[in-house]
This record gives sequence, C-alpha cells and structure tokens, in this order.
Amino acid sequence: MISQEMGHGIALRNISKSVETMRGKKVVLRDVNYEFPGNRISTITGKSGSGKTTLLNIIGLLDNCFDGDLFVFGHRVTLSNWRRIRSLRAHFISFLFQDNLLFDELNVVSNIALPLECRRVEHKVRKLVAEEASEMVGIYDLRFERIQSLSAGERQRVALARSIVEGKPLLLMDEPTGNLDNETSAKLMHMVQDTAKICSWTVIIVTHDLSVASSVAHNLRLTRRDIKTIAEV
Repeated sequence: MISQEMGHGIALRNISKSVETMRGKKVVLRDVNYEFPGNRISTITGKSGSGKTTLLNIIGLLDNCFDGDLFVFGHRVTLSNWRRIRSLRAHFISFLFQDNLLFDELNVVSNIALPLECRRVEHKVRKLVAEEASEMVGIYDLRFERIQSLSAGERQRVALARSIVEGKPLLLMDEPTGNLDNETSAKLMHMVQDTAKICSWTVIIVTHDLSVASSVAHNLRLTRRDIKTIAEV
C-alpha cells in the first residue's frame, strides 16, 4: 500500500478532486502541489469554498476519491487497499476539530484516556498517562471536572491532551480556534506550538484566522480561481 518516496513530511503532487452536482461536474481542487515539512506547524488558508477542509480530509485519508499523489512521511500512499488505509490512519493521524468531539458525561481525565481505553491499556496506567497529558496542557487542576462545565478554550485543551496520549506523529486541526475569542485563541496556539515541539508532531491547521496563519512559517493558501463547474457533455 505504501512505497518509499519523497522526503519526510506531507507532500501533495497534482492533487485534484471533483464532485458531481445537479449542474454538472464541480472541480473542488485542481493540481494542488505543496510540501508540508515534518516536525513543523503549517496552515491551510483560503476563502469559504476554496477546498480547505476537503484537502485536509484527503491528507487525513478520510476522503480517498481524488487524483494525484499523496506522500506521508516519505511514503507514497496508494488507495487500493482499504484495510491498509485504515491502519495507516489509525497509527499515524490524529484529528482535532472545532467541535472537539468530547463526551459530556465523562470527566476530563476520562476523555483524555479514551484512546488508551480503546487499546485496552490497564486502568491505572491510562489514568496516569492522561493526568500527565492534562498537566502538559495546563488543565491538571480540572482533570476531574465534567466536560459541560468547561469553557470552549478548556475543551480544546482536553482535545489536545487526548492527541498527546494517542501518540501519533501527524495532527490535523480543522478550525480549532473558530469558537474562541482572540486571547483564548492565542493561548491555544502557544500551547499547540509548545506541545508540537515536545511531541515532535507534524501539524496542519485549516483556519480562517489570519493570526493563526501568521504565527507559523508555512502556509498553503487556496484560491477559488481554479474552482468552477464544468457542464456535462
């Protein structure tokens, strides 16, 4: 399913995607070429409808209907073996969304420990690891609080801590600051930057927030100039 190729990071070669609509075939992405360096934080920006989230889903192997070549940490990804695609996603890729997908009925440390519970890690061990992760992102004192009692920024820190215990090298974030005020957004980004260095993450963030994009050295800006509807013949 994967063969050695390219460098270390995420590389896109002529990535294109189109979808069928009532009006014909709509081009969502056309010949996107870019390299996201490994162990760095990068952003994808652009106006609504420019294909940012679609591209993130392709990188995260959630969307496998595309043309072109995708390289993940030096490996060329092919799409013929669904079992291997799921394995690659399970072992290499974490996701953090604007809606952080936490369980309100669980407390903070239980939410953080969920990936370890899925791996059947012993209760004492996963509790210890989850508490250490909560301390890394500054919410140790909240570890026994219920999720519904937390602010939006605190919830995102819980989701970030959960990514830490997942232990995967690639973190994909879709509008993580979308529900946060400017001050909380800045604090979260500092936390992401610090954590990425400690964990040696490669991080790719889809964002409308120019302050987020300006805080990193690598940005792919998508435009809509190549996105149009092609009438069916």
